[in-house]
Amino acid sequence: MRSIALIFSASLVVACTSKEAPPTPPAPPAAPNAQASAPARAPIDLAAIAGKWNFTVMGQTNDSVLTTYTLVVTKDTTGWIMQLPNRKPMTLHVAISGDSVMLRSPEYQSVLRRGLKVSTTSVMRVKGDKLVGNAVAHYAIATHDSVLEFRSVGTRAPK
Repeated sequence: MRSIALIFSASLVVACTSKEAPPTPPAPPAAPNAQASAPARAPIDLAAIAGKWNFTVMGQTNDSVLTTYTLVVTKDTTGWIMQLPNRKPMTLHVAISGDSVMLRSPEYQSVLRRGLKVSTTSVMRVKGDKLVGNAVAHYAIATHDSVLEFRSVGTRAPK
């Protein structure tokens, strides 16, 4: 009886062990690479946009002008100046990445929210004969950081 059980067990193990590997599942389709198909944008040429620009600032969802400012653009990333109406000029921190210019302002008294300090971070690109961009304003409030988003459009100031 013992030998029958041993033979039965051995044949069961052999029957359950397959020499063929299970079929490999098909590989998932490759995700489309959007960047590979999009044409590369030319890097921004600061010399081409150097000069004075007049900007209007609007909310993200409407065309009501919230404020204006002038921006002096230089041929490199130093010496960029932003001036709000009736304010002292501010030197901006400027960085370039491809076709974009990133601007960061120092903290200043808010034009839109009286009594609050604000600093802004903007990203701008050339679109035709305009500089267009989006900005995030960080308001310093005692209990938390309040954020508003804006868009801006700049046109070259007459000489």
